[in-house]
Amino acid sequence: MSHFFLPVLYSLLQILILAGIGFILRKFAKWDKNVFASISKLLINITLPAMFLTRMSSIDRADLASGALFPLYALLIIGISFLLSLLLARIFRIPKKSRKVYMALCTFSNAGYIPLALFDIFNANMSGFGEFFNIPQPSLYIGSFILIYSPLLWSIGNYLVTGATGRIRIKQFITPPVIGILCGVLLSLSGSGPLIADYTLPFHYIHGGLKTLGSITSPLILIVLGAMVGELELKRSLSGADIRFAFTPMLIRYGILPAAFLLLLKYLPAVQALAPSVLLVLFIETTIPVAANFSVMTKKAGKNEEATALALLVSYGSYLFILPVYMMLFFKLIHF
Repeated sequence: MSHFFLPVLYSLLQILILAGIGFILRKFAKWDKNVFASISKLLINITLPAMFLTRMSSIDRADLASGALFPLYALLIIGISFLLSLLLARIFRIPKKSRKVYMALCTFSNAGYIPLALFDIFNANMSGFGEFFNIPQPSLYIGSFILIYSPLLWSIGNYLVTGATGRIRIKQFITPPVIGILCGVLLSLSGSGPLIADYTLPFHYIHGGLKTLGSITSPLILIVLGAMVGELELKRSLSGADIRFAFTPMLIRYGILPAAFLLLLKYLPAVQALAPSVLLVLFIETTIPVAANFSVMTKKAGKNEEATALALLVSYGSYLFILPVYMMLFFKLIHF
């Protein structure tokens, strides 16, 4: 397992550098939050759709069916996390007025941005990673996963935090990244590979331009996340209830879910039989920090702002130390 240490460490170092840039620019250089809001819009509306489109269209159409179960996996992870949140809320005596927000923190994670960034960084730093995990296959799985996960975050998650009970609108499902995913899948199904590969046709250069545009997604993701953490503020002393509220969701995110997954991987043949790329995405999705969007939601709702800010700081800070340990265990179990 020791031979994974340096590649994982170097990957972590890149994450720290990129997120640290965003953190410093927001916290100490005092860059306006509107700058990072604009970068987020660029990510969501331009670079992320471009990345999904080019990666999905590069996947052989015979392999597309392998992503069909990931919406179900998303529902399973959300359901298990939600049930565990009900249990922990009782065990740790979370006040009723804060319980719904607590359940949201326990249930929803940063399921899209961080996995995408991690795969790009691991692929750049680990010899044989792309071949073993069949890159760009994980992008298909993440895309399928967030087709369900993201709308539920912005509907059920938003309801738990803000109490808003408005109807779920179709536009919550048809977002620019989803359009990029669907267009990429359609290109793959149409057998466009030869057209894209033909240097004499404009399709090759259009696809190449979009691929270059999509390639800036991962560094921008980490810079924006760092800026979001840098924007968090704790303006008052926190009570014991606040500490329990902020720290105990980590028992699900970094304890119960990943430990259960690793045990299943070690002892259950049905899990061991899954493709390495499927196992990688599922494991990453069970070991992800709390969704950073909850900072915005709690500010909008005007409740649990301080405790949620602390929960996010704890979640993202501890992730940097927990991730290398879990990844080395995972790589050992799948014989990478």
